Amino acid sequence: MRMLDAKNLIRSTWPRVREVKKNGGFGYLVDARGNDWEGKDRFFFHSKTEAIKKAKEIESEFKKFGVEYSKYKLDEYRVYENWERLLKKAKKEFRNPDLVMEDVFNDFYFNQKQNLRKAQRKIPTIRDAGKQWIKEKLPNLEVKEVALFLCIQYGNISKP
Repeated sequence: MRMLDAKNLIRSTWPRVREVKKNGGFGYLVDARGNDWEGKDRFFFHSKTEAIKKAKEIESEFKKFGVEYSKYKLDEYRVYENWERLLKKAKKEFRNPDLVMEDVFNDFYFNQKQNLRKAQRKIPTIRDAGKQWIKEKLPNLEVKEVALFLCIQYGNISKP
């Protein structure tokens, strides 16, 4: 991206907007560097009105919320970029160009509910849990010996 002369400045107050040449075409750069702004500092637009609108939006947010907000906006933008990267990867991997973030979250939510239902169905009854415990703790004993062991263990019968 090559910036043109200062005469191409469309908005001279912070954040500046200027006409730039990028990849052989022209566009508009919103330059929010300086003024203690810590958010994303450069935005490129193909439309002059969009660029001016973005510059005014940044200026009003900065005046209204201050420096801390710009840090938050940068973090928020980075999270957004990461989500966009993951969505792009999923679109490519699953060959679904129409995939949107809402679909991803809806599918995730649906799958989590299904997994929870499956897990709840696998919870054994008390009787089955008791049988399983006996099998694990006393694998080689006969049923009568297990009953005797449990009675002795829990005080219903004294040792012979």
